[in-house]
Amino acid sequence: MEVTRPRRVLRRVPSRPLDRSVSPPTCRRAFTLVELLVVIAIIGVLVALLLPAIQAAREAARRMSCSNGMRQVGLAVLNYEIAQKKLPPAWTPSDLAAGMGSSNIMAHILPYFEQQAIADQYDLSENFSGRNGAAAQNKELLASEIPFLKCPSTPEPSGAGGGACDYSVCIDFINGASNAKDKLIRQDLISDRGRINAWGDGANEYRWFSMLGTNRELHDDLRVSLREVTDGTSTTMMFFEDSGRPDSWRNGQLVAEGTVSGTGWGNPDSFFSIHDECGGGQMMNCHNNNEIYSFHTGGCNYVMGDASVHFIQESIDPEIFTSLFTRNADDLVSSDW
Repeated sequence: MEVTRPRRVLRRVPSRPLDRSVSPPTCRRAFTLVELLVVIAIIGVLVALLLPAIQAAREAARRMSCSNGMRQVGLAVLNYEIAQKKLPPAWTPSDLAAGMGSSNIMAHILPYFEQQAIADQYDLSENFSGRNGAAAQNKELLASEIPFLKCPSTPEPSGAGGGACDYSVCIDFINGASNAKDKLIRQDLISDRGRINAWGDGANEYRWFSMLGTNRELHDDLRVSLREVTDGTSTTMMFFEDSGRPDSWRNGQLVAEGTVSGTGWGNPDSFFSIHDECGGGQMMNCHNNNEIYSFHTGGCNYVMGDASVHFIQESIDPEIFTSLFTRNADDLVSSDW
């Protein structure tokens, strides 16, 4: 018997138009003014926190680059000493009849820091600016930039004629007792008064000269060898920063319309003597008019007699600073510096 299945009846449900009135409402959310101000404030705080750290990192890199450049100068001096058996002259006066022109130490050590091309053209028998100041080959060479002789921390000078150099030789302390135009420094702060002697005071004359202090002329009896640095090369200063020349700077501020001497790596006037201080025992970063000066925060770089470079704080005790300055005063440094 055949069983029949019931048929499914499909009913067509009439379509109804979509009632949009009952659909969930859409919500376009935006920042309110208060939220926007909060975000801006957070960004400002982050920038305020990060910017000093970024600036400090950049300055640390600049200071390291400056230190590397100074080390090259120190190594050049030692290589010169190996070749010549004497340290190079801090500067040479003009004695054209004797075949010696005026120049400073950088002109003599050019071959020893890979500036042989300039050294081959530089004539040490002529003045740095040419005979009688006339335009000459030496004067043209002085415009040559030697990049590592300029510290990256130093602002670009206004009106510089090229050949800038931020590193120099400080040859001595000036004693105002015998040099009326300069005041006696540090006598009230340095306990060992006996180490301060009048200019040209016999046997003690050289106690206040630095490592390159007596190298004024190319004469053997005035030039120094490393054997004479009896206080130790690692604790005797050799090169110093005197940055920003020819512009005049004082306590980090540019002196309007002021200029100082000693501009350029070949200028014999670039060496200087310490004859001023900031007060309160600060021996550096007072001004750059022939004094120790840098644009680093809190101190300066120094090249020691072994070509090592040390960053010395402005707060260094004047007694210790003086001991580091002299080369044979039997004032060995025993404390940290």
